[in-house]
Amino acid sequence: MKNTPLRNQITVQLKSLYFIDYQRFINELYTIIYGVHDFVPMREAKDGACDGIIKSRREVIACYAPKDLTMSRFKKKVDDDYNSYVINLKSEYPKWSFLVNKELTHEHSTYVFNKQQEASILGITQVLSEIEVLSKPQLRKVCEYLGINTDELLSIHYINEIIEALIAGTSSSDQVNYKTPPDIKNKIKINYSEDDLTSIEKEFDLAFNNFFEIENIMKTYEDSQIKALKSRVIGDFNGLSGEFKFRFKQLQKTYLLKISQNEDDDVNWFVASLLYYFFEQCLIGEGVE
Repeated sequence: MKNTPLRNQITVQLKSLYFIDYQRFINELYTIIYGVHDFVPMREAKDGACDGIIKSRREVIACYAPKDLTMSRFKKKVDDDYNSYVINLKSEYPKWSFLVNKELTHEHSTYVFNKQQEASILGITQVLSEIEVLSKPQLRKVCEYLGINTDELLSIHYINEIIEALIAGTSSSDQVNYKTPPDIKNKIKINYSEDDLTSIEKEFDLAFNNFFEIENIMKTYEDSQIKALKSRVIGDFNGLSGEFKFRFKQLQKTYLLKISQNEDDDVNWFVASLLYYFFEQCLIGEGVE
């Protein structure tokens, strides 16, 4: 996950969770990731230093979320939880993970790794990495749990992810010829059949609400990257055949699958919004003379 407003907000929320609140979040996160049948959260009281079990991985997790992370207290907590795990659970669950609500130092990691070969430690950065690979519906659940207003932040996140994926590995020395944006209703009439006009005009109006965010995100990239992106979209679109409507949908589907293996409705909509943005700029579709 790039350093986006969404990542920043999730980071702030995670760092604000202490003690049992952080444990509850990790339980929620792992339930989202592994499902209720694979992840077993322990009762908050008398957990025997075990905060959850991932059955498929044969792994026990333990959480530690103090307000201040001193090395002496950290070591004591690791020792206590690990010793309890060895006595009660290691024979059945050979893997052990220790999760902390702070950024880790080399000393933190080394102390846990030295306990056993299959021990691991996860700080804020590592937990963010687990969140990064979630599906879009799973990510929305995490945001809702953390009380993050998802609409605006997720739209920025999705649009940025799409642009980043299309720019990756793309380079171009081609000159992109810019045209003055036309009267959009006339352009829609040129490119769509009369039966489609009303529905496409409504869809374009909805997509137009995302243009401001698209332009702001593009400003965070180098000019050469944006030229390459636009050149790629033009080339990809011109490489398709058939009526404009079908080429648009085919390109939308192709770009969607670069971001999500599933036909995620949210991502699909923001791919369409980006293509409508380029449509309005006369990069794709017939223009108005």
